[in-house]
Amino acid sequence: MERDSRSCALDGNVAYQLWLAERVKKVMLPFKPTSLSVIREELVTDEEPEEVRQLKKEIEELKGDKIKLSSNLDDLHHSYASLKIDHEGFVKKHEGKRRYILRL
Repeated sequence: MERDSRSCALDGNVAYQLWLAERVKKVMLPFKPTSLSVIREELVTDEEPEEVRQLKKEIEELKGDKIKLSSNLDDLHHSYASLKIDHEGFVKKHEGKRRYILRL
């Protein structure tokens, strides 16, 4: 929404509010722009601080860890389901033996 998509703008990458503020200065209209200083500060701080780069790096590492943990969790879930089925078979087998022994 803040980009000027009109063909009359010189640069499509310039924020619309900045473009408008520059046009106001050029045409010398009788009103003042309200947020020009904020827009200029945003343009000056295009470079990321070291903290932001470090946090992005940590996020990528955590995403990798999350994928590994999700994979391990899936493996454990499948192993548990398999063991549960094996246990149910074992219980049925011994239940049959127990009934046989009780009948004797």
